Order: sequence, then C-alpha cells, then structure tokens
Amino acid sequence: MSPINILKPKVYYIWWLEENRKTMNYRLILLSLILYSSTLFAQRASSTKIVCLTIIDNNQVEIKWTKSNIDSFQSYTLYFSNDGSQFDSISSHTAVDDTTYIHQGINAFNSQKFYYVKVNGSSADISPTAKTLFILGIDVNINGYQADLFWDAFSDDLDPGMGEYHVYYDYPDGNWHLVDSTAQTSLRNITLFTCSDSIHFKVEISYNNICTSNSQVIAGLFTDIVAPDKPVLDSVSVDADGNTVIGWTQSDSMDAVGNIIYRYDGVKWNPIDSVWGYDTQFYVDAVIDPCIENYEYAISTFDSCGNNSPFTDLTAQRPIFLYNINYSICDLQDTLRWIVYMNPKNPVDKYEIWSSKNGASYERIGEKSPSAAVNGEIIFIHQNLDPGANYEYFIRVVMGNITASSCRKQVTTQNYKIPRFVETITADVLADNTVNTTIKGDMDVNNCIWNCWHFDGNQTDTSLVEQITKPDQNSSPFFVADNVDASLNPWFYYTTVIDSCGKLRHTSNTFKTIWLQGYTQNNTNYLNWTAPEGWSKGVEKYYIYRTVTGIEPTSPIDSVDGNLLKYQEAATTLPVEDGRIIYFVQALKKADSTEKITSTSNRFPLFKEATLYFPNAFRPDGTTNTTFKPVFSYFGGTEYLLQIYSRWGKLIYETSDPDKGWNGTSQNEPVEKGAYIYISSYQSVYGTPVTQKGTVVLIR
Repeated sequence: MSPINILKPKVYYIWWLEENRKTMNYRLILLSLILYSSTLFAQRASSTKIVCLTIIDNNQVEIKWTKSNIDSFQSYTLYFSNDGSQFDSISSHTAVDDTTYIHQGINAFNSQKFYYVKVNGSSADISPTAKTLFILGIDVNINGYQADLFWDAFSDDLDPGMGEYHVYYDYPDGNWHLVDSTAQTSLRNITLFTCSDSIHFKVEISYNNICTSNSQVIAGLFTDIVAPDKPVLDSVSVDADGNTVIGWTQSDSMDAVGNIIYRYDGVKWNPIDSVWGYDTQFYVDAVIDPCIENYEYAISTFDSCGNNSPFTDLTAQRPIFLYNINYSICDLQDTLRWIVYMNPKNPVDKYEIWSSKNGASYERIGEKSPSAAVNGEIIFIHQNLDPGANYEYFIRVVMGNITASSCRKQVTTQNYKIPRFVETITADVLADNTVNTTIKGDMDVNNCIWNCWHFDGNQTDTSLVEQITKPDQNSSPFFVADNVDASLNPWFYYTTVIDSCGKLRHTSNTFKTIWLQGYTQNNTNYLNWTAPEGWSKGVEKYYIYRTVTGIEPTSPIDSVDGNLLKYQEAATTLPVEDGRIIYFVQALKKADSTEKITSTSNRFPLFKEATLYFPNAFRPDGTTNTTFKPVFSYFGGTEYLLQIYSRWGKLIYETSDPDKGWNGTSQNEPVEKGAYIYISSYQSVYGTPVTQKGTVVLIR
C-alpha cells in the first residue's frame, strides 16, 4: 500500500456535507469540521520519524525510528518499498519503546530501499518516507585526481538530531578516512593524488551518536595524468673518446624524477634510454659513432607517476658533423667541411677550428662566423701542411657560455703517388636482383678516387653508382652495391680512377652481368641466359642453382660447359611449396691461377600450376571432414571464388579465401542434408581462367 496521504479525509468530508446538509443540524456540521481540522493538524505534526537505515552485510537493513508521543498508542506498522511507489507492511510492533527492526533478505547495496512507519492509536501518525543512502555516481574529472560524488537524500524531512552527511574514502591503507561533511547530497572537487588506483567511497549520516545510516561502497579510478614541464636542451657535443654527450637544464616540475633521451633515425624518434635523478643533467650516448652518422637528439621529463612531458623534438639539437678531411696532395692543404650546429639554445657566436700535429697539444688555428654557412655547411682550408705528418681536427661552436664540439677526424699527408691500375673483377646479381660489383684498385697510392659507373643495354649515357675515396678505402678488392633491378635486363659496369690532383688516370674493363630468362612448356622448365662479358679468357662452366622453398641454395643442381647458354629439366616431380621454382646461374671464370672468380645471374621464377581437389561429401556434425573446401598442397592463383548452390539454384554460400570452406549452414542456420552444387573459379599463375564444378553431399 502507499503512504497515507493526510489530505484524503478532506475529500470524504466534502462528500458527506453534500449528502447531509439538508437533514443535519448545521451546528453539528460545524462541530464535525472542527474535529476534522484538529485531527488533520495532529497528523501533520507527526512526532515519529525514521532516523537510521543501517545496511548490514548487504542482505539486512536495521531500521530505527523515534518513539511516538501520541495518546492511546496501539502499535507501529513498518512499511517497505523497492521503488518508492508500491509499499507493503513488513512488521508490526505493539510496544511503544520497540523502535527497531531488522529487515532481512534484501540486496540493499544493489538498489535503494524505501521505508516509513505508521503509528496506530486514537489518531493517525505517519512518518516521512526514509530511503537507504544510495550513491548515484562518482564523476572523476578529466584531470584524473578530482572527483564529484552524488547521492540521494536520506529523507526529505530529516530529524534535527541527524546532522550532516559524512563522506569517507579508503586510500591508501584500506582504512576509512573522512573526506568531508556536508548538508547537501553531493560533494564536489574531492582531490586525491595517486598515480593510478581505484579508491572506494561511502556516505554515512548519524543520529545523535546512537545509530548510523550507511550507503553502498562505490569506486572511482584516480590517476595523475598531469605531465611535468619540459626540460631545456642545452647542448649536444662529442667528447674526446668519440661519444655523444647531451646536456640539459632540468624541468621546473618538482615531481620530476628523470628524463628520457630520444634519438632521431631519419624516419622517427626513438627513445634510447632513461636517466633517473632530478639532479642528473647530462647523458653519454656510446652506442652510435658520431664520426660516421649525425643524429638529432631530444629529451623529455617523466614524473614519479610515469607521466611524460612533451619531448623537445621541435627544438631538437644536432652536434657539429665534421666530414672526413679532404687532403689535397697537389696543394698540400686540408679542406675541413662540417654541418653547422642545429637549434642552439643560445645564438652562435663563432666556430673555432682546433688542430693537433703528430699527437701534440691542440691549438686553435682559425675561426668561422656562422654567417659563412652555405646550405647549412661551412668550409675551412688548412694550408701549408708538411708532407708525411698526421693532422687531427675538431670544430668547437661557441654559444655564449655554452660550447659543443664535433667528432675528431685525422688525416696523414703523403707524397704524391699515381694509381697504376683499376680493374672491374666481376658483377654479381644478389638475391633481391640488385648488383654487387667487385673492384680491384691500387692501394699503394695515398689519395685517389674510384668512380664506379653503370649503364644498361638500352642506354647510351652512363650513371655514377658510387664514389670511393682513398684513404677511406684501404683494402682491395672492394665492393660497390647498386640498387637496380637486374632481372629486367643485363647491366654494364666499369670503374675510373682519379688521382689526388683530380686527373683521370685509368678506366677499367667493362663487365656485363648474366641475364637469366626462362619459360615452362609441357611440364618442362627451360632456361637461357646471356654470357658475362669482361673476362679476357671467358667462362669455364656454368653452375645451375634451384630453390623450391624460397631459401637460397648453397649447392648447384647441375652444371654445363661454358659454351652453353641454356638448360632444361622436368618440372612434374619438383616438390614446390608455394608454386614457385626459382633459378639462378653462376659462371666460373677461366683463370691461370687457383683463384676462383664467379659471376651470378638474376633470380628467375617459374611457376607450377596448382591442383585443387574437392571431396564429394562432408559431415558438419562429425569429428572429421566437417568443412567443405578444396584440398591442395599450395595455391598460387588469384581471383579465387567458391560458390555453393542448392538444387534449386539458390546461392547459399561463397568465399574468396581458398583456406576457408562451407560448414553446412546458410545465414547461420543448418541446411538440410543432401546434394549441393559447387562452382570454383580462379586465375592460374599464367593468367588463364580455371573453373571446376561438381556436386557435394552433405551428410548429417
């Protein structure tokens, strides 16, 4: 039943007046109205209120209410509702001092419960409806460490002895701690600092220190997501040992505990290390060689909760990169060229050039203004050098009170020597069909340049592949990689050598790569190739290599005489894995000595057609053969399509994946057993259409 509405008797009296006004004495009517008003006033001035709803272990609620003071007390009747609209009587108490009841068997933490007390006696006394405290929600703000908590009021008419609501949390030791007290039904901006933890809350309200009403427990995830301030990168320098040293001014954030060092590889920024300690303000990168490659560096700061500041990629710094020293034996001078310092913290005042001769102390031999840079590089020429001396250099940039140095490079001055020869020994096509050229040069010279050139059979102009300088290259033979596609046509290579004074001295022989082609006919693989050119005595023999697994073979399958330029073998018995058979040919040079020199062709694939086998029956609910799909050892075709039709021509399944099959359903519902038609089509490895049709029996 619903709570008694004290205005309902008024409706009854209006009806009663209408019925009796002609027959009753109006004085009696007036007396009745006075008595009704007195009763109505007594009901509104209820002295009984529920003051505690204490949830015990979720399944029990202890209800306490104030003692009634009406005359002629008869009993209390306690009413309960799950939703606040439909109330039922749950207990009756005949003793006026019996003001406590434990309501059992309810899930009080899962939803809010509603109660009121009716006092039975000479006059009606109805308490206001009380509700179990129920937290409506917790809203953790976007900053991660502040939250707003909301709950429903205990009652719209609180007893004066109940006071304020008390909000508690259980962090960090698992014990309950008071957050704050409020007369409202919300508490905003609850601020709790934790890196990342779930913090529990509950709400309580007490009555005169006699009993306490409590809510369910609710949790909110608090996180510290405020990033620390960025540090300031001061300098990136190279020390005397060839290590890159990064220095910075620490972040202003007091919770900063370390920094992350980033290095740019030309494509993306990579974190390379973490440096712990607020007072640590430098890092040594000993992994890369700053004398070979020039890297940009940036840093970020992280706090005790692992929050990272934005890193300084927009103001990344790069040290001075000093190129290898170019010594001119003709002019007895060294040319120093360097890439200027990038993104200095302070403006650059100057670049100082420092030199050491034969291991003596370093001396400053000159300086350059930053305005001397052209396209980000500066050149300095050190003249009047002594032949036969060792010179070592580094560049120092001055930026106010900050300096940074380059890597140290050295060169030994030599007397003028003329290269005696250059030879292009061979050119090998690698597994990826690029070319590796082997060159033999005169290592007795002190300084020269080898230029490796190439052209293909369709070109008349040559292009420079790579330039190799001496003394950078100190061993012979050496190799030059060329990123061309030698499977399309043969390539021609030759090498020129220029002495230290810039004069062309020799041009080598021209070497032509082997170009392998082939085709398959009647299950036979046919190979043919062009002979290499550049060996004066020609080819002794050709080794034939083959792979059916994609792994480079180490041993040939056969060989033919050096006068033959073709080979064939049957393809029917070859155990291929993916339909491809890859061949290459290796030529062995005729030689006067025991030195073995070879030249390898491009890799040429031939394809073996796949065979698809379709079973004639399958059982979806069995233990084997539960899916209808083709059986094959490999499949190299394209545009695959498998379709299943019913006997009436309705399409019930299709797939473009040869590894997937029909499980005997249509629209996720099993179809009836019986015969079904399948049609399989695809493009073969040679581009021809292949279609297979048949009937399959579905067994259940």
